[in-house]
Amino acid sequence: MKFVKILAAALGSLVVAFSASADVVYENGAFDATFQGAQISPSQIVSNSFTLVSATTLARVTVGLWPPSNTSPMSLKWSIGSSVFGNEYGTGAAFLSSTRVMEYASFNVYLATFDLTVALPGGDFWLTLSDGVSTGGASLGWDINFGPSLAHYRNIADSGTADSEYFKLEGTQVIGPGPSPVPEPASLAIFAIGLLCAAAARRCVTRAV
Repeated sequence: MKFVKILAAALGSLVVAFSASADVVYENGAFDATFQGAQISPSQIVSNSFTLVSATTLARVTVGLWPPSNTSPMSLKWSIGSSVFGNEYGTGAAFLSSTRVMEYASFNVYLATFDLTVALPGGDFWLTLSDGVSTGGASLGWDINFGPSLAHYRNIADSGTADSEYFKLEGTQVIGPGPSPVPEPASLAIFAIGLLCAAAARRCVTRAV
């Protein structure tokens, strides 16, 4: 009975470890924290491209944001589509978890994260942000980092291209056909069961002798 409990606990730990894992599947260059980009507000939205090499379920987004001094990022709206400003794969509102990394006279710079669940095939997509709000009620600027993504903005007056902004996407990526250097969760679980059973069998033999 004690062995069964130990085995159940070990398998439970494996399940928790695998369900909580998330890898970086795209990062638009390095976080810069030097230049404030286009505002994401009710009157202006900004869209950046990204590419996934295989089917992926996105779990978390990290962005660089510039709120006015004495405030911090609070919320924003996001969407993901196959074209600029598109939203066919997912859209929603998110409250932000933020960490301040730089302080200027009029602005602070934060790394802000939010969770989501969006399943995507491999290919090219666009992450669009809008309606950004800080704790002071002001809009947010998206940190420019001159990364490899294409970027577009749109407001009530006009639209056009822009310098790309910093963002990082985390999730679970489906690896294509062929051997993978990372063992699958099922394989690891079977291996763990084998080790535990071998240890139990050895213990029983020792007692019998």
